[in-house]
Amino acid sequence: MAESELLSLLRKLTACLENRNWDGNQVNSLLSAMVPATKAASRIEQDDALAEMSRFVGSAPAQEGGIVALCAGTVIESGGAPDVLYEAIIKRLPSVLISAKKLVDDVNVSFPEQKDAKGSDDSFWVANTPVPREWIQAHVQADREPVGAFNMLKEWCLPLISICGRNRSYLENLTSQKDLQLALIPLCRYIAAADFLYLLTAILLNESVLFFNLASQRAFLLTIDSVPNNFALHTLLAAALAEPLGLTAPASAVLECVNGIGPGTCRIPSFGYWNLYSYKALPFAPELDQAPKMEWIWNEGTPADIPGFEGHKIIVAGENKIARSWNTQRIFEYLKPSVKLVRELNDEERADYLRRMNASN
Repeated sequence: MAESELLSLLRKLTACLENRNWDGNQVNSLLSAMVPATKAASRIEQDDALAEMSRFVGSAPAQEGGIVALCAGTVIESGGAPDVLYEAIIKRLPSVLISAKKLVDDVNVSFPEQKDAKGSDDSFWVANTPVPREWIQAHVQADREPVGAFNMLKEWCLPLISICGRNRSYLENLTSQKDLQLALIPLCRYIAAADFLYLLTAILLNESVLFFNLASQRAFLLTIDSVPNNFALHTLLAAALAEPLGLTAPASAVLECVNGIGPGTCRIPSFGYWNLYSYKALPFAPELDQAPKMEWIWNEGTPADIPGFEGHKIIVAGENKIARSWNTQRIFEYLKPSVKLVRELNDEERADYLRRMNASN
């Protein structure tokens, strides 16, 4: 049986990339041709190509492997089965991260970061540090893997983000990859895609939360799932608790956007309902805003950062003393975050939890 156009182009691409001095123009031409070929390919043809892509990704140098990983991600988004690619990237990415961090460490030693540093037109940027092109070229001659890994780290991360944002089973597996999560942390400030992937590795799935509203002397058990940051968490908490607490719920357009429905941005801003704190702020009640800033639950953080107590994440809600709003948007296009109210704690349960948490402080 004749090979498909997609597989033919892929084999030309990998043959090109196997030459250490491959031609960038030729690679770009092949990549451009693979886009329509991917869309035109049947599911069987896509899966055949993905099998070869995954083998290449598993063994090629980081620069070349990243190029093919990105191509494979495009095939996944067009309907290809993600299983072999997911396994290949999960196995390979830790070593790519180690190599990328090596370049970052070398740059930080050779070029201490300076505020408002200015580079030349051909500088290679590592975060806010302009690195002279000749330094990079010398580094490539000595060991090309760290430069290639850093240069293509975005392309290594994006396919995993796409796969796990669309498929619950892969997201569940990703959250179990604690070594990968730790390896991503040092690179989050340098590569945005690494930061997004880290958020997915740390995301909470069906996590139990106790919410204490001190003003009303009421407490609620909730579950949160797939909530990527505390901006979304705040909005979804307000929606879940609007009826029992007598709040005005967030606008439906805001909730649709945050919940992964429709456009990824919304013209209607999101609003703050409370100041939120960890349970370690309880000794400062009722003046919770006097608690150390490290005990505030900031919107810029994530639910995973919230301290837990006896198997539950604990959120303590205080008065919203400063009117706050922020742009409504979601980070992951296909993720469906949720906060669900399970039940209200009775007065005895609530008081007992508060007593034990205060005792632990």
